[in-house]
Amino acid sequence: MRIMFLSHLPENPKAKERYAKIQAQLDGYASAGTQVELCFPDDYPGAKLSLNLGARNEVPGIYHVLQTPAIIRKIVWAANNGYDAVVQSNTFDPGVEAARQTVRIPVIGVFRTALHAASVLSNSIAIIVPLEEHIAYAWQIVHSYGMQGFVKDIAAIGLPYLPVPPRSCAPPSKRAPWAASFLSVARLFQPLFLPRT
Repeated sequence: MRIMFLSHLPENPKAKERYAKIQAQLDGYASAGTQVELCFPDDYPGAKLSLNLGARNEVPGIYHVLQTPAIIRKIVWAANNGYDAVVQSNTFDPGVEAARQTVRIPVIGVFRTALHAASVLSNSIAIIVPLEEHIAYAWQIVHSYGMQGFVKDIAAIGLPYLPVPPRSCAPPSKRAPWAASFLSVARLFQPLFLPRT
């Protein structure tokens, strides 16, 4: 089996080391006989704008609209070149629903997948997004997936896009500043999580 793990942005030649680490992590997830390959959409008009908007945390969602045609083209290419499935890596699932209409292989979005997995575990779901501006956009996606009955709240952690920090078991005094923000927002949701009975 061959699965494409598709980034939402074109490949950055300066990030080869980072991509190698991601690929190694993907290799660790795959069972024997399964290849999970990190891939990228082709460069597209507006790619630099997408990067700039994302880096400045401006106009959440608009850059996903710019990315969608290139993502769909890459997913069609995957279907025509022997891939058995595509996982779109961006947590807002840009291009996933439209791509599902164009190919006969599974196209999986991590946001939708996470919502459905959480709905199996609990009657109530809370979502944490990076910025205040993402809340309305996330609600729009939740409604399009028909999951609004499970999602009780969406809150922003107030963090810009940053590279994912390395995992560590550092004591609270040594953790990155984002960790305290995340934990304080997560505590707000604690009463919303009701175990299934």
